Amino acid sequence: MINDNDLIFEAYVQEEGVKDMLAAGALGLGSLMSPQAEVQAKEPTPIVQQSKNFTKDLADQLTHGEGIRTKKYLDSKGIPTVGIGYNLTNPTARQDLAAVGADLKKVNAGVPLTMDQVYNLFDISRDRAIKDARQYIPDFDKLPYPAQLVVADMSFNLGLSKLGGFVDFKKALKERDFNKAADEMVDSKWYKDVKTRGPRLVLVMKSAAEEVAEPGTRDADEKIIIVKQGDTLTKISRDQKIDLNELIKINPGINPDKIQIGQKLKLP
Repeated sequence: MINDNDLIFEAYVQEEGVKDMLAAGALGLGSLMSPQAEVQAKEPTPIVQQSKNFTKDLADQLTHGEGIRTKKYLDSKGIPTVGIGYNLTNPTARQDLAAVGADLKKVNAGVPLTMDQVYNLFDISRDRAIKDARQYIPDFDKLPYPAQLVVADMSFNLGLSKLGGFVDFKKALKERDFNKAADEMVDSKWYKDVKTRGPRLVLVMKSAAEEVAEPGTRDADEKIIIVKQGDTLTKISRDQKIDLNELIKINPGINPDKIQIGQKLKLP
C-alpha cells in the first residue's frame, strides 16, 4: 500500500494564490517543475517532458494543472471538487464514487478519499475526457501528439458541453493551424479562468505547429521557410544569406519582433 505522506507535498503557488497539492511518484511526476520554479519563471514552460506514453503524459499534465486533494474543496469558481479535479456536482458523481468504494454524501461532508480511491476516480474521469475529446473532434487521434494532450486536458477541465463552444478553436484544429488554435485559446474566457494553466497549454499547442512543419527547411519552388523554435528574422536572414530588410519587405504582414513557430515566411 502506498503511504499518502510519501506521495503528497504541499506548495503555495504564489501566482494563483491557492494551496496546491501535487503528487510525486504514483503518476510519474518527476518531470514536473518544482513549485518554486513555477513561481519564478517569467515565461510559461510546457508542463511535462513528453514520454509519448499518452496515458502517463496526460496524467502528469492534468495532475500538474489540477493538483491532488483527498478531501472536498471548492475550486476557483466555487465548485465542490475532490481528488484530481473531480467535480462533485457531476450528474454521475454518485455512481462514479460508488465505483471506487466511496459515498458522495460522506465525501461532501468532508470524509477523505484514500489515495487508491483518488487515482481510481481519476481513471474514470480521464477516460471520459478522452472519449469526449474524440467526440468533439472525430479525427482526434490524427492530431499531433501535443495537440491531443491539450484537447484532452481542456475536455477534462471543461466537459464536452463547454468544450463544444470552442467553435473557432475546433476549426483551427481541423485546418491544422495550431498557432491559430493557440490564439483561440488565449482569446477565451477559459484562458483567464485557469490562470497559469492556460499559458502552459498554449505553449504545448504551439509545439504542435513545430511538429507538423519541416522546421527551418527552405522550399526551392515556393521560396518559403518555416519558422522553427529559436528562430528570429536576423538568424533566418543570416542562415539563408539574405538581407534582413529585404526579408521584412517581402513579408509585410509579419511582426518582425514576434514571429511564430510554424509560420511560413517568403524568401527573395
